[in-house]
Amino acid sequence: MLKSLRRAEEGKEGLEVYLDLTHGINYMSILTYRVVKEILEIFSIFDEVIFKAYNADPFSEFAEKLSINVIEDSKPTPTPFTEKAHNTKLKPLKGINLSPEESRKLFTEELKTSGKVKARELSALIGALYNGFPLALFRFYPEEKEILRKAVMEVLEVYEQYVRVSMEDGKLRVERRTKMDRDLKICAYSYVIATLLDELKLVSRRETEVPLNELIRLREELFKFDERLKARISRDLFHDYLKKLDDLKEKVPDWPDWIPFSKLEDKEECLPDPRNFHAHSGLEYCTVEVAKSGETFMVRYREDRIKNVANFCQAGLK
Repeated sequence: MLKSLRRAEEGKEGLEVYLDLTHGINYMSILTYRVVKEILEIFSIFDEVIFKAYNADPFSEFAEKLSINVIEDSKPTPTPFTEKAHNTKLKPLKGINLSPEESRKLFTEELKTSGKVKARELSALIGALYNGFPLALFRFYPEEKEILRKAVMEVLEVYEQYVRVSMEDGKLRVERRTKMDRDLKICAYSYVIATLLDELKLVSRRETEVPLNELIRLREELFKFDERLKARISRDLFHDYLKKLDDLKEKVPDWPDWIPFSKLEDKEECLPDPRNFHAHSGLEYCTVEVAKSGETFMVRYREDRIKNVANFCQAGLK
């Protein structure tokens, strides 16, 4: 996974991955296959991926010939990640039979970087890609992407520190004192998504105020992986926003700074509604404000409704 990620960071076009599944202890082969395949499905959203998996015939002194077998040769289907954090703070490790003092030390002293990560915003970022919300991808892009990488590496280091190896009655005993939790996966996959968005120059930093043209660009360059999402976003951007804003431009020559889109539609103050939010690609009138800078229309989420937006983005995630 890390080698593949470094390749993306180098900006190379396309990705070919070759996986040898010949050797493995217990379930290592199938677990390795699953994680590699899952992460390549995310890579496929952004670029073409070729995946080949191999194994070799087991050695036998009686065999006249041994072969290397291609067990899969495919182009992974573009599939967004579908999991979310269930706590406000990341808990990437769980203790196993730790004392209260050991647990306190683990979470307050040894996992300091993880404590800086805003779990709800990571889930909103994941959901924005999964559900097709272009404005939310800008709004919930990690403020400091590097913290996510550091958090993952920190967890791996701490996990190793909590493995005890000892000899008992002449036998080697290995004892795990922590286990990796799903929040580690949330953090790692969020880093993958943020890195790919950045390296392909789709979204490079968090932006609260976004030109409408940038959302149109995302529709063309990112959401082409899912024609259903692309068609829905097209309808919302071109019919609900561009057309109506162009009409209003003639009627309202003196444009105010920022104004709720619902007011431009002469609608009464409305409350955020998850069904409308999803039906309009995250551009629901009740949650979005618009402004005009020269000839450019700008959009942003209302800060007093950002919690609603973050929650709506996570719909459909497990």
